[in-house]
Amino acid sequence: MDIRSLPKVLLHDHLDGGLRPSTVVELADEYDYRNLPTHEVAELATWFNRGAKRNDLVLYLETFAHTVGVMQHRDAIERVAHECAVDLAADGVVYAEVRMAPELCTEQGLTLDEVVRAMLDGFRSGSAGTGLTVRLICSAMRFSLRRVRTNSSICFAGSFEESICTSSWTLLCASFALASRRSKNLSSLPRSFLRESMMARS
Repeated sequence: MDIRSLPKVLLHDHLDGGLRPSTVVELADEYDYRNLPTHEVAELATWFNRGAKRNDLVLYLETFAHTVGVMQHRDAIERVAHECAVDLAADGVVYAEVRMAPELCTEQGLTLDEVVRAMLDGFRSGSAGTGLTVRLICSAMRFSLRRVRTNSSICFAGSFEESICTSSWTLLCASFALASRRSKNLSSLPRSFLRESMMARS
């Protein structure tokens, strides 16, 4: 039995955690990102793999600095999302929910709306002609939490502009998620957050 060809559902995947090492090197060269530990693809793959096995979340997240570092331009983001979908389809995935914090890709001036649209365009082109359905979960970093109101609900997002919460793309997004470098329980969130979140879900 070919396990790779069996249909699969992936419910938790990080867009910035699955870049092809070759793509990281190529994007670093194209956009003059100079902080990679090496520009040799095989060595970089080994470095990423080693970083994932450090048994320390903070140390593990250091590897994301480089993947996010090469995702600061629209074409780069779209390419990463496209390749993500292509790779998932090749692995037999038929439904995937992929998460990413758009605000992490705004260091070179992209708006949150532009980042999300680039990801969605990449998912769409990468899954075209396959049996794969990809949904985006927009993560909001807890360390920059602020409230954003939309016409129909209340979202809590790191730095989302109201324009990003429009019907033009929300149907393609699975949900919003709160994220932080540390594990926090719900009691650490403002009571107003919990109350209004429940109202938005009802």
